Amino acid sequence: MNQAQQLIDESQDLVRALARKIHSGLPPHIPYDDVLAYGQVGLAEAARSYVPDQGARFSTFAYYRIRGAIYDGLSKMSWTTPAARKAMQAEQLANDCLESETDIQQQHSDEWIVSSTDRLAMTYLTSQLEPISEDTAASNPADLVAKRELLNALMQLIEALPPPEGDLMRMAYYEGQSLTDIAEKLGKSKSWASRLHARTLDRLARSLQEMEVA
Repeated sequence: MNQAQQLIDESQDLVRALARKIHSGLPPHIPYDDVLAYGQVGLAEAARSYVPDQGARFSTFAYYRIRGAIYDGLSKMSWTTPAARKAMQAEQLANDCLESETDIQQQHSDEWIVSSTDRLAMTYLTSQLEPISEDTAASNPADLVAKRELLNALMQLIEALPPPEGDLMRMAYYEGQSLTDIAEKLGKSKSWASRLHARTLDRLARSLQEMEVA
Protein backbone atom coordinates (compact mmCIF):
# COMPACT_ATOMS: atom_id res chain seq x y z
CA MET A 1 0.00 0.00 0.00
CA ASN A 2 1.42 3.38 -0.99
CA GLN A 3 1.59 6.34 1.38
CA ALA A 4 -1.37 8.24 -0.16
CA GLN A 5 -3.73 5.27 0.14
CA GLN A 6 -2.61 4.61 3.70
CA LEU A 7 -3.31 8.23 4.65
CA ILE A 8 -6.75 8.04 3.03
CA ASP A 9 -7.60 4.83 4.87
CA GLU A 10 -6.41 6.23 8.21
CA SER A 11 -8.36 9.50 7.80
CA GLN A 12 -11.86 8.15 7.18
CA ASP A 13 -13.02 9.18 10.65
CA LEU A 14 -11.87 12.75 9.96
CA VAL A 15 -13.64 13.07 6.61
CA ARG A 16 -16.84 11.52 8.00
CA ALA A 17 -16.79 13.85 11.01
CA LEU A 18 -16.38 16.94 8.83
CA ALA A 19 -19.07 15.74 6.40
CA ARG A 20 -21.52 15.15 9.27
CA LYS A 21 -20.81 18.55 10.81
CA ILE A 22 -21.34 20.45 7.55
CA HIS A 23 -24.33 18.32 6.55
CA SER A 24 -26.06 19.11 9.86
CA GLY A 25 -26.36 22.75 8.79
CA LEU A 26 -27.73 22.02 5.32
CA PRO A 27 -31.35 21.64 4.14
CA PRO A 28 -32.61 18.11 4.84
CA HIS A 29 -32.97 17.20 1.16
CA ILE A 30 -29.20 17.42 0.59
CA PRO A 31 -27.92 13.81 0.78
CA TYR A 32 -25.20 13.14 3.35
CA ASP A 33 -23.54 10.80 0.85
CA ASP A 34 -23.02 13.71 -1.57
CA VAL A 35 -21.35 15.77 1.14
CA LEU A 36 -19.17 12.81 2.11
CA ALA A 37 -18.20 12.24 -1.53
CA TYR A 38 -17.00 15.84 -1.86
CA GLY A 39 -14.99 15.36 1.33
CA GLN A 40 -13.39 12.23 -0.04
CA VAL A 41 -12.22 14.21 -3.07
CA GLY A 42 -10.52 16.72 -0.76
CA LEU A 43 -8.97 13.94 1.30
CA ALA A 44 -7.55 12.27 -1.80
CA GLU A 45 -6.08 15.57 -3.02
CA ALA A 46 -4.53 16.18 0.40
CA ALA A 47 -3.03 12.68 0.50
CA ARG A 48 -1.45 13.13 -2.93
CA SER A 49 0.12 16.51 -2.08
CA TYR A 50 1.18 15.85 1.52
CA VAL A 51 4.90 16.24 2.25
CA PRO A 52 5.78 14.87 5.72
CA ASP A 53 9.09 16.74 5.84
CA GLN A 54 7.23 20.07 6.24
CA GLY A 55 6.44 19.18 9.84
CA ALA A 56 2.64 19.22 9.76
CA ARG A 57 0.50 16.33 10.90
CA PHE A 58 -1.56 14.97 8.03
CA SER A 59 -4.83 15.49 9.89
CA THR A 60 -4.07 19.21 10.21
CA PHE A 61 -2.90 19.45 6.62
CA ALA A 62 -6.00 17.66 5.31
CA TYR A 63 -8.58 19.43 7.46
CA TYR A 64 -8.99 22.58 5.38
CA ARG A 65 -8.67 20.72 2.09
CA ILE A 66 -11.50 18.40 3.01
CA ARG A 67 -13.71 21.30 4.12
CA GLY A 68 -12.75 23.29 1.04
CA ALA A 69 -13.66 20.45 -1.30
CA ILE A 70 -17.04 20.04 0.42
CA TYR A 71 -17.86 23.75 0.17
CA ASP A 72 -16.59 23.84 -3.40
CA GLY A 73 -18.89 20.97 -4.34
CA LEU A 74 -21.89 22.43 -2.54
CA SER A 75 -21.38 25.81 -4.20
CA LYS A 76 -21.99 24.19 -7.59
CA MET A 77 -25.39 22.82 -6.51
CA SER A 78 -28.61 24.82 -7.02
CA TRP A 79 -30.18 23.75 -3.77
CA THR A 80 -31.16 26.63 -1.55
CA THR A 81 -32.07 30.29 -1.07
CA PRO A 82 -29.85 33.24 -2.04
CA ALA A 83 -29.27 34.04 1.65
CA ALA A 84 -28.14 30.49 2.40
CA ARG A 85 -25.88 30.46 -0.66
CA LYS A 86 -24.36 33.74 0.58
CA ALA A 87 -23.64 32.14 3.95
CA MET A 88 -22.12 29.09 2.24
CA GLN A 89 -19.95 31.35 0.11
CA ALA A 90 -18.65 33.11 3.22
CA GLU A 91 -17.78 29.76 4.79
CA GLN A 92 -16.01 28.64 1.63
CA LEU A 93 -13.96 31.83 1.30
CA ALA A 94 -13.07 31.75 5.01
CA ASN A 95 -11.87 28.18 4.63
CA ASP A 96 -9.84 29.12 1.55
CA CYS A 97 -8.31 31.96 3.52
CA LEU A 98 -7.14 29.60 6.27
CA GLU A 99 -6.03 26.97 3.77
CA SER A 100 -3.77 29.52 2.08
CA GLU A 101 -1.69 29.63 5.27
CA THR A 102 -0.90 25.97 5.72
CA ASP A 103 2.70 26.55 6.63
CA ILE A 104 1.86 24.85 9.91
CA GLN A 105 5.10 25.95 11.53
CA GLN A 106 3.73 29.51 11.44
CA GLN A 107 0.29 28.60 12.71
CA HIS A 108 -0.66 29.36 16.32
CA SER A 109 2.02 32.03 16.58
CA ASP A 110 0.68 35.40 17.72
CA GLU A 111 1.27 36.90 14.27
CA TRP A 112 -0.57 34.07 12.51
CA ILE A 113 -3.55 34.25 14.88
CA VAL A 114 -3.91 38.03 14.46
CA SER A 115 -3.62 37.96 10.66
CA SER A 116 -6.03 35.04 10.32
CA THR A 117 -8.59 36.68 12.61
CA ASP A 118 -8.44 39.91 10.61
CA ARG A 119 -8.82 38.06 7.32
CA LEU A 120 -11.77 36.02 8.54
CA ALA A 121 -13.47 39.19 9.77
CA MET A 122 -12.93 40.82 6.37
CA THR A 123 -14.25 37.72 4.58
CA TYR A 124 -17.53 37.78 6.48
CA LEU A 125 -17.84 41.55 6.19
CA THR A 126 -17.26 41.55 2.44
CA SER A 127 -19.78 38.74 1.97
CA GLN A 128 -22.46 41.15 3.27
CA LEU A 129 -22.08 43.59 0.36
CA GLU A 130 -25.77 43.66 -0.52
CA PRO A 131 -28.76 45.96 0.17
CA ILE A 132 -29.70 46.15 3.85
CA SER A 133 -33.32 45.21 4.52
CA GLU A 134 -35.90 47.51 6.05
CA ASP A 135 -36.34 44.99 8.90
CA THR A 136 -32.74 45.66 9.90
CA ALA A 137 -33.38 49.40 9.74
CA ALA A 138 -36.41 49.13 11.99
CA SER A 139 -34.70 46.92 14.55
CA ASN A 140 -31.64 49.10 15.19
CA PRO A 141 -31.31 52.36 13.18
CA ALA A 142 -27.99 53.36 14.78
CA ASP A 143 -26.36 50.05 13.90
CA LEU A 144 -27.79 50.31 10.39
CA VAL A 145 -26.14 53.68 9.79
CA ALA A 146 -22.77 52.39 11.01
CA LYS A 147 -23.05 49.23 8.93
CA ARG A 148 -23.99 51.15 5.80
CA GLU A 149 -21.04 53.50 6.29
CA LEU A 150 -18.67 50.56 6.71
CA LEU A 151 -20.00 48.58 3.74
CA ASN A 152 -20.06 51.66 1.48
CA ALA A 153 -16.42 52.38 2.34
CA LEU A 154 -15.50 48.75 1.67
CA MET A 155 -17.30 48.74 -1.66
CA GLN A 156 -15.45 51.88 -2.75
CA LEU A 157 -12.13 50.29 -1.81
CA ILE A 158 -12.92 47.15 -3.80
CA GLU A 159 -13.97 49.19 -6.84
CA ALA A 160 -10.64 51.04 -6.68
CA LEU A 161 -8.53 47.87 -6.61
CA PRO A 162 -6.37 47.32 -9.71
CA PRO A 163 -6.38 44.02 -11.58
CA PRO A 164 -5.99 41.23 -10.76
CA GLU A 165 -6.97 42.01 -7.14
CA GLY A 166 -10.11 43.86 -8.14
CA ASP A 167 -11.11 41.18 -10.63
CA LEU A 168 -10.71 38.44 -8.03
CA MET A 169 -12.70 40.25 -5.33
CA ARG A 170 -15.55 41.19 -7.66
CA MET A 171 -15.79 37.66 -9.06
CA ALA A 172 -15.71 36.14 -5.57
CA TYR A 173 -17.97 38.50 -3.64
CA TYR A 174 -20.24 40.06 -6.27
CA GLU A 175 -20.64 37.13 -8.64
CA GLY A 176 -20.35 34.33 -6.06
CA GLN A 177 -17.63 32.40 -7.87
CA SER A 178 -15.28 30.07 -6.01
CA LEU A 179 -11.54 30.69 -5.91
CA THR A 180 -11.08 27.46 -7.88
CA ASP A 181 -13.25 28.78 -10.74
CA ILE A 182 -11.66 32.25 -10.56
CA ALA A 183 -8.16 30.79 -10.79
CA GLU A 184 -9.17 28.78 -13.84
CA LYS A 185 -10.67 31.82 -15.57
CA LEU A 186 -7.57 33.89 -14.85
CA GLY A 187 -5.25 31.10 -16.00
CA LYS A 188 -3.68 30.71 -12.56
CA SER A 189 -3.46 28.04 -9.87
CA LYS A 190 -5.85 27.74 -6.92
CA SER A 191 -2.95 28.43 -4.52
CA TRP A 192 -2.18 31.67 -6.41
CA ALA A 193 -5.79 32.79 -6.07
CA SER A 194 -5.84 31.90 -2.36
CA ARG A 195 -2.67 33.88 -1.65
CA LEU A 196 -3.90 36.88 -3.63
CA HIS A 197 -7.23 36.72 -1.81
CA ALA A 198 -5.51 36.71 1.59
CA ARG A 199 -3.19 39.61 0.66
CA THR A 200 -6.10 41.64 -0.67
CA LEU A 201 -8.09 41.10 2.53
CA ASP A 202 -5.08 42.39 4.48
CA ARG A 203 -4.92 45.44 2.23
CA LEU A 204 -8.63 46.19 2.61
CA ALA A 205 -8.46 45.79 6.40
CA ARG A 206 -5.57 48.26 6.62
CA SER A 207 -7.39 50.75 4.39
CA LEU A 208 -10.55 50.59 6.49
CA GLN A 209 -8.52 51.13 9.67
CA GLU A 210 -6.82 54.14 8.08
CA MET A 211 -10.24 55.53 7.16
CA GLU A 212 -11.31 54.97 10.80
CA VAL A 213 -14.45 53.06 9.86
CA ALA A 214 -13.31 49.64 11.07
